[in-house]
Amino acid sequence: MPNNRAIIYARVSTEDQGTMYGLPSQRAACQKRAKEKGWVIVRELQDDVTGSDMFRPGLTELRRAVAAGEADVVLVNSVDRLSRNTVDVLTLMAELRGHAVVEFVAESFEDNPAGRLFLALRASIGAFEREQILQRTQAGRIAKAKSGKVPGGRAPFGYRIHDGRYVIQDDEAAVVRQIYDWSAAGVSQRDIARRLNEKGVKPYMADKWGKTSVCRIIGHEVYIGTAVYNARKRKKTILRPRPVDEHIEIPVPPIVSRALYEAVVIARATNHEILVGR
Repeated sequence: MPNNRAIIYARVSTEDQGTMYGLPSQRAACQKRAKEKGWVIVRELQDDVTGSDMFRPGLTELRRAVAAGEADVVLVNSVDRLSRNTVDVLTLMAELRGHAVVEFVAESFEDNPAGRLFLALRASIGAFEREQILQRTQAGRIAKAKSGKVPGGRAPFGYRIHDGRYVIQDDEAAVVRQIYDWSAAGVSQRDIARRLNEKGVKPYMADKWGKTSVCRIIGHEVYIGTAVYNARKRKKTILRPRPVDEHIEIPVPPIVSRALYEAVVIARATNHEILVGR
C-alpha cells in the first residue's frame, strides 16, 4: 500500500480573531499541499479551542488515528495550529513522528538536530505570541470595564447586554423579584424551582429550573446594581480571587431593593436548612 494517506488537522480559537487562521483557509492550504504531493486525504479534523490545551477532541482523535496506523502523513498549516505551548509542541511532534510524517504548509523543519532546534524556537515564538495576545485582550477588557461597559460574556438572568451595558429584561426581571419575594418568605430554593417550573417559566439557558439555577440568582449582587469585573484570575482551570484594589465596579440598573436583597441573604445565612431544602 502506498504511503500517501493524509490527515488534515486545523485549529482556531478566540486568540486568533482578526488573523488569517480561519478554518477554511487552513483546510484549503492543506488540501492544496496534499494535491501537490499526491497524498490522499482520508480525514479532516479540527478544534475550536485554545492552543494551550492538549485535551482537544480533534487533537485527541488525531493522536489516536496516527498511533493506530490510519495515516502516513499529518498535514497542519503551521506549528501554532498544533499548539501554542512549547513543551506540548515538542511532545506532540515526537509522538506523531514516531508513526507518520508531519508536514507544515507554512513552514518546514527537518527531522534532524538543526530542524528540531528551529522547531523549538518556532514553538517558543508561538507561546510568546499567545501571551502577548492574552495581555492585549485583557488590557482591552479592563479599559472597557473602567469605562462602565461590560467586557463580554453572557448577561445574568434578568438582563441582556446592549451597547456594552446591562439592560433589564422586563419579563425575566419580574421572575427575579418573585424569586426574592418567595425566598424572603422562607420558601426553599428547591420549592422555588418547583413553583417556577409549574408556572411554565423558562430559565435563560436551560430547559427547566433547579435548585442550583435558583441559587445563582439569590445573593447575586448584580440584582442590586453591583457588577464587579476582574475580581478573579484563572490559572488553568482554577479561579483565584484578586486583591480588592484590582476589582472594577460596573454600574447596573438594579432589579430588587437592597433591603430585600439583604433580608434574603441574612435569612439564608441564618436558616440555611430551610432555604436550601432537604
